[in-house]
Order: sequence, then structure tokens, then C-alpha cells
Amino acid sequence: MKKITFILIAASLLATEVLAKDDVLVDARDKQSYPIVTIDGKRWMAKNLNYAGTNGELGTCERDCNAYGRIYTWAETRMMPACTRKFCLDGTNNCNTCVGGFCPRGWRLPSKAEWEKLIAFAGGNETAGKKLRAKEGWVQYGKRDSSGTNNYGFSALPAGKSPESPPFSCDPPDPMAVCSAPAPDGNFGETAWWWSSTESDAENAYSLHIGSWSDVNNASVKNYDKSHKMSVRCVEGD
Repeated sequence: MKKITFILIAASLLATEVLAKDDVLVDARDKQSYPIVTIDGKRWMAKNLNYAGTNGELGTCERDCNAYGRIYTWAETRMMPACTRKFCLDGTNNCNTCVGGFCPRGWRLPSKAEWEKLIAFAGGNETAGKKLRAKEGWVQYGKRDSSGTNNYGFSALPAGKSPESPPFSCDPPDPMAVCSAPAPDGNFGETAWWWSSTESDAENAYSLHIGSWSDVNNASVKNYDKSHKMSVRCVEGD
């Protein structure tokens, strides 16, 4: 009896860290589904958001959006879509029942503190990246496999960001100047970036970054220009 009890307790504890196969969030706005994983007591999407808005106006699809999701500017993540009959639970335009917001109803963008807590739970900056990365799909220097162990079912994929660096421009145009545009995919396949809900000032906001050229196991919270486009993971809570 004691052995059976121990097994049940162990299974219960393990369930807080791994993905439950039957635990899926269906977004009422577009019927897309997202697997859910519980990590350190919080419920997270285990897949990047792929919400395009009411008319396809939100985000950019850089690659396979079904696998990698869309990437968004920080301003887009703060938008509240207009309340329309399509997204109201009672079939009317009554905004009290409207399924609005950027994340699905009952879910939201994580804060800077929540990203930092996730990193700490996964062992800190030097190891969290490896534990949160998916078991396939990652490379270093464009060729060396750097996939992770996916300890908690977070299944991070390297969607990169856009642009790789702030846009360069020549104003007024200068034929002698170098004004080439930055890479459009922000190292797709090698890095992943997710916005937080926390801004540092009018121009910048915090994001989680996984993967780097020098240390592929790294995970850290960085401050970036809001004009960049990054992935989104939603966490449960109002």
C-alpha cells in the first residue's frame, strides 16, 4: 500500500511539470487550438500564438505559422480588437460578452517578473534555455544541432524576431552611405524571442530571449525596441 501511495504522489508532482495530452486551449475567436503545460504552478501555452485578428491585420507570418506562430510588435500585443458579433458569446454586439483582447479570453501576456521566475525555475540564465527548448528544430551557426531537452513541455521553437536589428535608413538619401536593410527573420532557427507585458519606457519593452551564438543554453530577459516583431506565449489569468 505504501508503495502504491508513493507512486500516486510522485505522479501527481510530475503532472505539474509535463504536458497533459488532453489539456488543450481552443481560442473561441478563430478556433485554433494550443496545448497547455503547467510549470511551477502556472499554466502556459505550449505553442506560440497564431492569432491574426479579425481581418488578418495582426502580426506577420515569417515561416510556417501553424508550427511557429506569428510575430508581433509590442503595440499589437496591447491592442483590444473591436467588439464584433463574430467574437461575442451571445451572438450580439454586446461587448460585455465579447471575447476580446490579444490573448484568448482568460489568458494574457506574461509580465517581466513571470518570465524571470520561469527562468529561475528552469535553473537560471545559463541552463534554462536548454530545458525550455524543443527537442528538435534548433541549430547553431546555421548548421550545428542545438536542440534542447524540453524538460517541462514548454516546447520553445526558434521563430527568431524581425528585424534582426533596428531598421537603417538614409534621410535624406545619400548615395555614398550604406543603408542596407537588416535581415528580415532575426536568426530564424537559432533564436527565440517573446514579448512581456512590461515596458521600460515609451520606446522599449522587456522580452524573453532563448539561444545565442556563444551560449545556446542561455535564457535571459532583455530590453528591446517596441517596433521589433516577436513571438507571443500567453499565460492563464486575467
